[in-house]
Amino acid sequence: MYIERKICGQLVYEQFTPTHQFTKLIQDHTNVDPDVAFSCVPYEKGSALLFYLEQKLGGAEVFEEYLRDYLTTFAHKAIDSYQWKKHLFEYFHDKRDILNTIDFDAWFHAVGMPPEKPDYGQSMVVACEALFKQWIEANEEQATKITADAFKSMQPLQQIEFLSQLWQHDPPLEHWKLAALNEVYGLNDSENCEILLNWIRLCIKAKWEPIIEKAISFVSSQGRLKYCRPVYRDLIAWPAAKTRARDNYIQTRSTMHPITAEMIAKDLHMRHSTHTVCF
Repeated sequence: MYIERKICGQLVYEQFTPTHQFTKLIQDHTNVDPDVAFSCVPYEKGSALLFYLEQKLGGAEVFEEYLRDYLTTFAHKAIDSYQWKKHLFEYFHDKRDILNTIDFDAWFHAVGMPPEKPDYGQSMVVACEALFKQWIEANEEQATKITADAFKSMQPLQQIEFLSQLWQHDPPLEHWKLAALNEVYGLNDSENCEILLNWIRLCIKAKWEPIIEKAISFVSSQGRLKYCRPVYRDLIAWPAAKTRARDNYIQTRSTMHPITAEMIAKDLHMRHSTHTVCF
C-alpha cells in the first residue's frame, strides 16, 4: 500500500510546474500512462505556435491559404510534428529566411512557456477585466446596483474569462458576493458547460455550500474527463463535500467512460475495479 501511495502521489497528484515534462509540446510517454499525462498544455502551446507563425508569415489571409493546402495534403492521414514542419517549409519556400529565425526545437521540446509570445489582441479582455474589478471592489450595497447588462452583452468566451479571473483571485470571494453573482446572472441555470465549470469551481474554492448539489448534478451529467475530474478533485479536497462526492461516484460510475471512471477513482483513493476505498 505504501508503494501504491507513492505511485499515486507521483502520477496523479503531481502538479504541472513550469519545468514539468508534461509542459512540452512534444512529450515522451515512455512508461507513462497517457491518460495521466493528458492536459490542455500541448493544445494551448500548439495553438500559440500556429498563431505566432501566422503573424510572422504574412497574416491571417496568407496563413489560411496555407491551412487549406495542409488539410488537402494530409486529409485522411496521420502525421507527426516533423512531417508538418517539412510541409510548412515547403509551402513557404519563399520565406525560409523568416522560418529559419524560429527556434522550432524550443517550441517542440522546451518545458514551460513558449519561447516567443504571439501578439494577442486585448480588446475582448478589457470588458472582462472591468467587470472583474467592479465585483472585486464592490461592497454589499454597491453589488445590488450591478445589472446583468455587461455580462449578458459579452461573448461566451468573455463570460468564461470573467469567471476564470474571479476563480484565480485570492482570497476567495465572499459568500454574499457569490449569492449576488448567481442572482444577477443566473449562473446556476447556465446551459454552457464551460461557464458552469468555472462557476462551480469558483464557488467550491470559496467553500460556498449551496453549490455542492449543483456540482454533484454537473459531474453526473458530464462524461468528459475535462469537466468531471477538476470538480471531483475540488469536492474531495473540501471536507463538507468529500463524502457526497464519493457516494455520487459510486452511484454514477457505470454511466462514465471507462477512462473517466478510472482516473476519478484514483483521485478518490478508490480502486476502479472493485470500487472499494483504499486504506
